[in-house]
Amino acid sequence: MARYLYFAPLHDFLTAVDDQTLVPTLRDRLLELSDRPPSAAEVESWRRSLPALAEVLADPVFATGEIFVELFMPLNGRRCDALITGHTSAGPSAIVIELKQWSFVTSSHLSDHVFAGGRNVLHPSVQVRDYVETLRHYHSAFTSPEIGVGNKSGQLAPIALHGASFLHELDPRSDKAELRDEQRYATSPRDYPLFFARERRLFAKWLAQRLVPGPGKPAADRIQRGHPLPSPKLLDTLVECIKGQSDWRLLDEQKTAYFSIRHAVQLARDGGEQRVVIVRGGPGTGKSVLAIQLLADAARQQWAVAHATGSKAFQVVLQGRTQAFALDMAKRIHGVRTKKALPLGDLFTTFADLAKLGARDPQRLDLAICDEAHRLWKHRRMKYPNGKVEWLSEVSMIDEVLAASRVSVFFLDDNQSVRAGEIGNSSLIIERAAALGIPHELHELDAQFRCAGSTSYIHWVDGLLDFRAGLDHEWQSDGVYQARIWDEMRAMDDHLRALASQGRRCRLLAGYCWRWSKLDGLGQQPHDLLDARFGGWSGAWIHKTGQHRKPTENQYFKWALDDDAYEQVGSIYAVQGFEFDDIGVIWGEDLVWRGDRWVAQLEYSKDNDFKKQLRKSALDPVEKLRNVYRVLLTRGMRSTHLFVLDDETREHLRACLAARPARQRLAVGAPLPRDSKARPLRLAPESPRSFAPRSVQPASGSPWTEAVPFLDFEAAAGGFSGAWRDLIDPAHSEDWVTWEGAPAFFPGDFVARVRGASMAPMISDGDWCLFRPAPIEQAVGRPALIRLSGDAPDAGRFSVKVVEVEWAPLPSGELVRSALILRSLNPDFPDLRLTANDEGEVTVLALVRQVLGRRELA
Repeated sequence: MARYLYFAPLHDFLTAVDDQTLVPTLRDRLLELSDRPPSAAEVESWRRSLPALAEVLADPVFATGEIFVELFMPLNGRRCDALITGHTSAGPSAIVIELKQWSFVTSSHLSDHVFAGGRNVLHPSVQVRDYVETLRHYHSAFTSPEIGVGNKSGQLAPIALHGASFLHELDPRSDKAELRDEQRYATSPRDYPLFFARERRLFAKWLAQRLVPGPGKPAADRIQRGHPLPSPKLLDTLVECIKGQSDWRLLDEQKTAYFSIRHAVQLARDGGEQRVVIVRGGPGTGKSVLAIQLLADAARQQWAVAHATGSKAFQVVLQGRTQAFALDMAKRIHGVRTKKALPLGDLFTTFADLAKLGARDPQRLDLAICDEAHRLWKHRRMKYPNGKVEWLSEVSMIDEVLAASRVSVFFLDDNQSVRAGEIGNSSLIIERAAALGIPHELHELDAQFRCAGSTSYIHWVDGLLDFRAGLDHEWQSDGVYQARIWDEMRAMDDHLRALASQGRRCRLLAGYCWRWSKLDGLGQQPHDLLDARFGGWSGAWIHKTGQHRKPTENQYFKWALDDDAYEQVGSIYAVQGFEFDDIGVIWGEDLVWRGDRWVAQLEYSKDNDFKKQLRKSALDPVEKLRNVYRVLLTRGMRSTHLFVLDDETREHLRACLAARPARQRLAVGAPLPRDSKARPLRLAPESPRSFAPRSVQPASGSPWTEAVPFLDFEAAAGGFSGAWRDLIDPAHSEDWVTWEGAPAFFPGDFVARVRGASMAPMISDGDWCLFRPAPIEQAVGRPALIRLSGDAPDAGRFSVKVVEVEWAPLPSGELVRSALILRSLNPDFPDLRLTANDEGEVTVLALVRQVLGRRELA
């Protein structure tokens, strides 16, 4: 089923705009789907753009049309502003509309981009073109014929799909020629035209030619019941992509990163300075796809390029898939005749070899592409078969990698390093680049191309493993991705085998809780995965045939690509960088849930190198194990299946997987979900005595990647404070900060000061705290920033308290809240108890994520 924030006949849309109910409807729908409110900027864009569109569509000629507002694109979670349906004499039709509130725009140095709102953004026609092509390739309503009363074949006529942009506040005299320059933007402005402030009639005429005279309902119904189609897997189209025979459809921030990197290389080749580009994104955001697309483009441009990865498994699969032509391509790129003359032995290499090149021959490359860069090590090293490690350089590996090329691009996920010695993260790379005097730029990827395009599922995994606050359940309601916990291992195995028999690529994965034996005397891999709780099922790890064979005979190459490899179970070291249609995950007992937190049980881990490195580094094993299971849970394109050995962990996962309760404020007398439980207080480790923030300039377009807003707002921990600024959208803050030892930030985080002693000893008077927005149901039993409303004495004011609930049964047996208690931790301060007679309501704005301490004064 299609996903959107609003759908209606056009006449209802016009009414909703006129009576000003549309924007609240959009806001509530987004909140319902994602448990987050729209930003103030997004609400403002709706308020300005939708009435402008309504003015064009008010012409009676459009009376039978229908409209989707904020329609989600298949597979990536992006939303187009509007899609209007109609029916011409040729058949059903639909038009994608992009709305812009720009009052000024100028050209950009990046291809396919313009400069607006203080940053480089895609040209509107290019953006619309990408949405149209995404729908044409990945939405069943536009790709698959339907049976019905239609043409002679008995199939319904295809839906004709068009697109346009409406820049309703831009005077056409200002930048009309620039934006419609077909030479600069290819055919996009002609195929997907732009209309300006004084071109409403022209826009209406263009729309009418493609929407009328028939009704829009038939096309809208087909879009409503349509479904996303699976996207191609990287390894299936790798060869065609590198040879330039197929291009991936990069979207939005992917394209911005792509053209920024190309521009940096062009400048560097023309004598410009070195540059570092960091492309950061979670699982399935297209990092590896973008890396391969850059490699292909660099090869066509004859740039000296190398692709390095921190995953041995991923490297050998890339080598195996391209072995027929990679060597010739590398020799052609570098202008040499023999392999010996190449700066690197392979087109797809390792970080160690790239660092070695940087040490002996600085800036030999034009472009170094570093994929899976979270797996960089502190120094270049040699690891021997007996486990001994020899350090080959005292220079930082990051420094040596940076030295190898004019432009170095790092693709990484700060939450995917899985071994103690892996130190690659965006902050450290930025720090080393600054120390070497190399400017950097940071790009964030957040569109989801794996997990059926469900960003919501990724957020659910991150919430489950405490990488973000809250559990996002939107993916369960839209049905595009499936996840299930199985009681029997055999049943899960049978289900995955049935899916594999349908031509789907399925794999079993497991935590590293069983030894990985060598092949037995008959050349067979022993079934090391044994446990009585498997109910008679047993499994073998990947066949340990050795990693020193040629790539196509390597154990990881065969496991990733062979159809019969389902019989082999993969570990974390086999699966990073890969994706499959459906995965089954055996959750071992190395990471378990105990009470209110994740706990590491290293005695269950059989990864001896992992444990040895942890002992030497004194790092928290929970952090690394959470990273491991985050990777395992996000390898599926269509579904994830779980068999969990530990009882308490299994029940916790079941509770997290259960459908969320209806969103509600904590109002007295409201029904209480039966599974609601007060949680014990849970905070990050005790704060330091002093807090020394430093001001930074936030990254354009993704400010929370490196900093959080520093709000001049004091929450009361005693009574209630009347001081307040707009915490609904803290992005408007002028001050952004970070600090030494800061955790990973998430959108919506902010820092504010707590005044009063009622939360002592946890929070002292004057302490600064890191706050994080979270779903309302997570507030019970936790310190939170709250606001009272209704007729309570302190209505409209704010405080930090622990929210607790008292409840009582109704005659029907249903539980309702009988009282809310706003509890202080300091026994010298009274608690505030609200009953139904108080007519009070508590809104939770954010949870206290970390107590930072007193601010140091210069």
